[in-house]
Amino acid sequence: MNAVIEFEHVFFAYPGTCAVLEDVTFSIREKDLAAMIGPNGGGKTTLLYLMLGLLHPTSGCVRVLGGDPSEVRPRIGYMPQYTEYDPQFPVDVMDVVAMGRLRRGWGWFTRKDREACRAALGELGIESLAKKPFSMLSGGQRQRVLIARALCGEPELLLLDEPTANVDPRAQDQFYEVLDLLKNRMAIVVVSHDLGLVSNRIERVICVNRVVHLHPVSELGGAVIDELYGSKMNLVRHDHCCSERERHHV
Repeated sequence: MNAVIEFEHVFFAYPGTCAVLEDVTFSIREKDLAAMIGPNGGGKTTLLYLMLGLLHPTSGCVRVLGGDPSEVRPRIGYMPQYTEYDPQFPVDVMDVVAMGRLRRGWGWFTRKDREACRAALGELGIESLAKKPFSMLSGGQRQRVLIARALCGEPELLLLDEPTANVDPRAQDQFYEVLDLLKNRMAIVVVSHDLGLVSNRIERVICVNRVVHLHPVSELGGAVIDELYGSKMNLVRHDHCCSERERHHV
């Protein structure tokens, strides 16, 4: 399959700092479902911004969807980790999702735009919220609305930065079921601190801590995690059903 993200010997440093990323070479293929993991400050956000063309490498080459990331950005769906908004601003869910249909400047939304927005809300199971004020939503509902905003532009690549940070376990399961469907038509990169997600849902893992290594999920063992985070970590199995005796000893 064709590569949709390609990094070749990429170095990046902010002005007056040491290198944030060093000699990064990897590729993500069509229909890959990949997780990006690593410690805080390791370079995950910088790597995302390079994929989006919001930053440019100090040296090396980045290609996304066969071209310069800044030129193909309209073909990328992106959900940032944090979104600031004025809770007094009178905007409903449909308005927020429709922002994902904007290309250059402002203009009237067409019937096709509205249909795409409704389809994205439906995929996330939140079409009933379309007319509800965005400020009245729970944190988990807002996250799903922002994911719908990323989807409604009908992207060829989806980048999600901590998409389930404020979502309850039941909504997480529903969201990952959606990802299983979406990966049949696009490549997806999910930034996550949930290693349970990585082990259960993801096919490839981008490990980022100044240097970058790409692993199939089968290789994500203790040695890789220890090297990535620099210390021993305990992994929690979210799918593990405790016995009655185990529950009493927790």
